Amino acid sequence: MKKKITTFLTFKDQAEEAVKLYTSIFKNSRILSSSRYGDAGPGPKGGLMAANFELDGQEFVALNGGPSFGFSQGFSLLVDCESQAEVDNYWEKLSEGGEPGRCGCPERDAGRQGSGQSRASHERDAADEQDRSRPARAGVRRWNGRGAFAAMTSGVRIRPMNELDIEGICRIDEKITGRYRPEVWEQRAAYYIRRDPDSSQVAEVDGRVVGFMLGEVRGGEFGLEEPTGWVEFFGVDPSSREKGVGRGLIEALLGHFRSKGAHVARTMVAAQDKDIAAFIAAMGFAPAPLTALEKRL
Repeated sequence: MKKKITTFLTFKDQAEEAVKLYTSIFKNSRILSSSRYGDAGPGPKGGLMAANFELDGQEFVALNGGPSFGFSQGFSLLVDCESQAEVDNYWEKLSEGGEPGRCGCPERDAGRQGSGQSRASHERDAADEQDRSRPARAGVRRWNGRGAFAAMTSGVRIRPMNELDIEGICRIDEKITGRYRPEVWEQRAAYYIRRDPDSSQVAEVDGRVVGFMLGEVRGGEFGLEEPTGWVEFFGVDPSSREKGVGRGLIEALLGHFRSKGAHVARTMVAAQDKDIAAFIAAMGFAPAPLTALEKRL
């Protein structure tokens, strides 16, 4: 039965950061859809207008509504926990970058530190009665990785891609190719997210997407029946190269391939892309017993 009531959260301008944070922390969470401002505004073109997302199966909507909107301590969400370890886990993740408030509830501005605008207080609950009143925190901080393959290296955070990353991917692609192609990357991202939402990866530095790598596990192609992890699209912001971004992305993607039962990973590189070929080789890839053939039409 369709739910009649959905919790609606209106932020000043931090909705995108909030959605990424919450879906990274809670299991069984995902971003369902998103929409962005166009030329007509009122928000900046390309900026997030609204996003529908689920936290452990419960649906929410986040909206960037402008400076007149903000949270108060009168709003909170209660998280039921089964153990002290679970309580501590959420406390640590939700408290990062915050500070203790009244009633032991840590607080943190929802968005960039010092914005002084959107603030949310979250409460969590332990099965142990002595800890039932120990509330959890808090609005938003920078991304904390989801899943077993999330990683952080030298300030670079690697996590699964979601729909909110498309604009960042478009900007990287534009720097590399000189073309801004949102329709291309919306289509590609939708395909890979639908096939396996935890497969394709993005890299972040200070909340900004600086790299991406799209791929999936498939079998049965080219007469190869074994499950194969295919690395199909990737790019790194030119300003973030030589910082371990590419290595972090491919290691995360290969880890996911292994978890899906793949024992081999493959990719194809254009003959003229010497730099990419050198990077792929440095990651341990070697020529495969396959021959690429084509016919111009």
